[in-house]
Amino acid sequence: MQPAADRARSTSARRRRQLVAQDVERLPGHLIRMAQQAHKRMWASVVSTEMTSPQYGILNVILAYPGIDQKSAGEEVGIDKSTVGDVVDRLIGKRLVRAFRDPDDQRRNLLYLSEAGQEALAELAPRVLEMNRKLMAALDESEQEVLVGLLKRVVESLPENSS
Repeated sequence: MQPAADRARSTSARRRRQLVAQDVERLPGHLIRMAQQAHKRMWASVVSTEMTSPQYGILNVILAYPGIDQKSAGEEVGIDKSTVGDVVDRLIGKRLVRAFRDPDDQRRNLLYLSEAGQEALAELAPRVLEMNRKLMAALDESEQEVLVGLLKRVVESLPENSS
């Protein structure tokens, strides 16, 4: 009979031999992270070093829905409620957004673009389109639509608080 220590070492050695390196280029999470890093670099070089993508997203949502409450704006952009408060505070500090207490519910802030916020969006919108054009340049138009559709399906299928 083989001693317990020898059996444990033998089992451990078999497990090590069975490990096979994964091709990270086939792991969706890895590729999504790489794409996010590319997006962040391109955002800074093409769009703005002064405004982040989430800040732009919030401005865009406020343009689409003037008077939207802060929580709903965050949900539209996919930002959690603790982070959206910081994003909105920065936009208010930059005088791009005005916030007013909801007269029907004092716990809610209703958001509106200031004139400076409208001007910022008008300046940045073409740059955002250009950045996205460059980001997707390797794909033809139909492939771009497929990719966006697939990414939306993945995002929409995830649990809200997945971690």
